[in-house]
Amino acid sequence: VYKRQNCFSREHHNIPLFKVSSDDTERKEYKVFKSGLNFLEGVAHWVGIKNPKLNHEEDLFSNESDKDDFGLQKRINEKYRKDDDPAIDISPNNAQ
Repeated sequence: VYKRQNCFSREHHNIPLFKVSSDDTERKEYKVFKSGLNFLEGVAHWVGIKNPKLNHEEDLFSNESDKDDFGLQKRINEKYRKDDDPAIDISPNNAQ
């Protein structure tokens, strides 16, 4: 296994988010867009933090996509290579 830390891939920004809870009775899987730029407000909403400066509509675990990514996806598409460049390469023929 080789770890790559070149950060030239769009995959570095496409990170799965999941929640595990001992009292869950069912599995829910959503394929929706969630922006990391809204992560802090989503965590605050999840743990019940109230502050007038926070957007209380951000829900990390809803089936609704985030409304805005503040132009981040456009910047990622312009900056990074289009082909896959996995962070971890487990192929057997990767001798470096």
